[in-house]
Amino acid sequence: MPTDEGHDDQMKNMEEQKEAILKAQMGESAEAKESQYEPLTDFKVKAQHTVAGGENLSAISEKYYKTAANWVYIYRANMDVIGDNPNVIQPGMDLKIPVL
Repeated sequence: MPTDEGHDDQMKNMEEQKEAILKAQMGESAEAKESQYEPLTDFKVKAQHTVAGGENLSAISEKYYKTAANWVYIYRANMDVIGDNPNVIQPGMDLKIPVL
């Protein structure tokens, strides 16, 4: 019969494998990717936006700036909420829309 410590190690390994599989299925490597962007700091907030299902940063940019090209400013202002991948935003996220 395995010890509790051995069982804990086995459970930890299983969780790590599960996480690696989920990341691979989502098109991410098992290693964390670091964003190529620097967070935007010291900006004025134009608006608050709660992400709806099916939205992406380009569509949100279009709504507030009349161009999809400024999505990167929204991303940089909200990297703490969004994380390292600007292509993965979730419904319900509250984003700050910066004044440009």
